[in-house]
Amino acid sequence: TVSSLPPNFQGHDIEKIYDAIKRLNIKPKSEFETLNDYNQRLKSFSNQLILERLTLSSTFAVVLRKVSKSLSSFSVAYDAEGQIMTISIAPFSGSFIEPQIAESMGEVERMDLKTNFLSRGKYAARSALGVNVQIKRMELHTFGVIVTNVESNTTGLKRDFAIPMAPEQARRLKSDLRVLLICELRQPWIRTDKISVEPTIDSPIDVTETWNYLDISVQEVWIFVLPSGEIIKKFRE
Repeated sequence: TVSSLPPNFQGHDIEKIYDAIKRLNIKPKSEFETLNDYNQRLKSFSNQLILERLTLSSTFAVVLRKVSKSLSSFSVAYDAEGQIMTISIAPFSGSFIEPQIAESMGEVERMDLKTNFLSRGKYAARSALGVNVQIKRMELHTFGVIVTNVESNTTGLKRDFAIPMAPEQARRLKSDLRVLLICELRQPWIRTDKISVEPTIDSPIDVTETWNYLDISVQEVWIFVLPSGEIIKKFRE
């Protein structure tokens, strides 16, 4: 039984996992392929090594993070009267932009955990009014996890995790509490969505944003302290 994690534990790198799976170049289901044949083909990849000692069938550890001050995958609140610390997981619901994925997945709950901003330089353009404009080209690559298909509720992921805690301990730990998802991947393991925003005179920025997700099934949720690695409590899904 694991009672503590390594200091400054960061979990598995979801970007590296996503990129490794993408390199497998697993083709989507074709119109000439039965669903059973497609599932068997996916199954053949299950024991494929994707990273050191990790396969598509491995158990993964994903640490939830605060992407920004306005966007976080979890929140922490303390009730002094009841002496209860509550950690709430906060996925957001929505459909994919890509029509094929939106049709097959429906509405999902997902959490964005990491975003990379890349500057791709500038180029000159002329507006419809003949104005010369310098356009900035940017790419945003966001990585995260899909935790629930809303229609089928395939994970049944709990939202709130209550832990009895004295005020002194709560005051000391609140800002350092983190959430760890112990999970497995679900076929077809990764999902990708993409949108491009055309530049305008008022906003001369050419932006391409890509969302890259691991499709996961959560087995356990651990609440731990960063940087010490102390595990406060484990919840089994």
